[in-house]
Amino acid sequence: MALNLAVLRKKLIGLSVLVAAFCVLWLTGIGAGLWRLRSTVDPVPLVFGVLGGLGLFIFGIQIMSDSLQKAAGARLRHILEMLTGGPIRGVLVGVGVTAIIQSSSATTVMLVGFVNAGLLSLVQAIGVVLGANIGTTVTAQLVAFKISKFALPAIAVGMAITMASRQRSRWRLWGQVMLGFGVLFYGLTTMVTALKPLQGSEQFKEFFIQFGATPLLGVIAGAMLTAVVQSSSATVGLVIALGTTGLIDFRTALPLMLGDNIGTTITALLSSIGTSRMAKRTALAHCFFNVLGVVWALSILPYFAKLVDFITAGDANSPAFIARHIANAHTMFNVLNTIIVLPFIKQLARLVTWILPDKTAAPRRTKVGDLLQEQFLKSPPVAIAQVKKAILHMLERASEMLGLVRKMLLQESTGLMPDVLKYEDELDRHQAEITEYISRVMHKGVSIDDSEVLTKMLHAVNDVENIGDELENTAVLLERLGTLGQSFSRPAKEDIIEMTDTVLAMAADSLNALKLESKQLTVAAIEKEIKIDKMKRLLRKRNRDRYVAFKRGESKTEEKLWGQVISNDIISNMEKIADHIVNVLEAFGLVDE
Repeated sequence: MALNLAVLRKKLIGLSVLVAAFCVLWLTGIGAGLWRLRSTVDPVPLVFGVLGGLGLFIFGIQIMSDSLQKAAGARLRHILEMLTGGPIRGVLVGVGVTAIIQSSSATTVMLVGFVNAGLLSLVQAIGVVLGANIGTTVTAQLVAFKISKFALPAIAVGMAITMASRQRSRWRLWGQVMLGFGVLFYGLTTMVTALKPLQGSEQFKEFFIQFGATPLLGVIAGAMLTAVVQSSSATVGLVIALGTTGLIDFRTALPLMLGDNIGTTITALLSSIGTSRMAKRTALAHCFFNVLGVVWALSILPYFAKLVDFITAGDANSPAFIARHIANAHTMFNVLNTIIVLPFIKQLARLVTWILPDKTAAPRRTKVGDLLQEQFLKSPPVAIAQVKKAILHMLERASEMLGLVRKMLLQESTGLMPDVLKYEDELDRHQAEITEYISRVMHKGVSIDDSEVLTKMLHAVNDVENIGDELENTAVLLERLGTLGQSFSRPAKEDIIEMTDTVLAMAADSLNALKLESKQLTVAAIEKEIKIDKMKRLLRKRNRDRYVAFKRGESKTEEKLWGQVISNDIISNMEKIADHIVNVLEAFGLVDE
């Protein structure tokens, strides 16, 4: 039996109200504390220093992550698309991809897109997300190395490379990576500097001690902060800043760090809105194993703290060593959580499938709008994969339209004309939607390689729409034949059907080749296209010879003028459709120009 979503929704709303009330009280407490300290500490530079530093930290992460995605996005997309094997391989891929692009949120958004497109199974996706949780801890490890003194030089060098490089060049992207790296550490330095005046305040230390005394409050605070800033790395950075200035001890930092692992799942849940059932299950699984991980960590929190302290040098509560303790705790928690959950991935997949079962109603036909979601724009590699999926969907509809036109030719009837026009209108709408989406992806500042891919996709969209135009023209020609009171001769009709069937077979091979990226099926499609080229010349000559023979009295098969002219035009239309299909194969990189 599936979970009652209406009841769950009410409970979540009630929980949200409680959490919001807690946040208001928390902020009120901070405000009251600052007000009491106004005689010794100026609250304005303190508040703006912390908020500004946090903003710089998040901005640096975004610049670094976006630039790394653009520099390596095509390779990362290919790695995820080709991911096969067991969960362990998925974990390793998740660790590697996230460590490279420095954003678990970007990895999970990318992952939801691939699951939505049917490129990954639920079990594979869960393995990758487990790995992403580990990979995202690299940022905290970098922060703990205390290399903030290199922040300004990194900004200077990164900006110099960026300004000296061509637009969208790889050097420019790496310059932006260095720039983001510098801004990240400068933001951390700004936060630490802003918090220093509070070092001697026992009132503020007592305020934060409550998170150590009541760890659940710390978990909620960390989760809410991460949900707001949409970055677990930023939350850990703030916690490290608080620890470095001596405002919190290691026992207080742990619950805040654990809470950010719950808050980071909000990004995946939001990115799954409007996607397939499988994509929603992936996001829900991410939320489940992070929450379960926090539960077991809370239950053994003192022992977990001792384990981290045992493997990390220095006093855990010393401002000089607390950053390394927090970073190691962040990494260790996610590694241990992965080890614990990994053997039960299949059971977790069954659980989220039970909560979000397949709909019993007849499956709704996929729409292009379902594939081109707003949230995928955050990750250009995902957006490109979704564009390709949308074009394949469009080509499938064009293939169905071809089958419909074949029925009209077989019946020599215009009864299906309204359905053909509906297909043509749908293809026109799809062309507009995909073209507009490609334009929006382009405006995200994609790399040169991705820009070239998107340009090819634009050509592919136009080719598929042209297929619809050729089929509509064929239906109009058939309608005109009926208006003139003429018909095809039996041999001419057989030739047209043979030509149409060959194009249909080529379309089927091409669709399968595009879905499977199969060179073998591509070769089969191209062989049929070569055959179609020869058939065009042969059938048009055969058509002309039959008409001449009939006029000379050498044949008893009646060949009418308009029947002969229109059948030639239809044969030409079918050959053009085959050419457009080849162009789509070229755009997807399966055929050399």
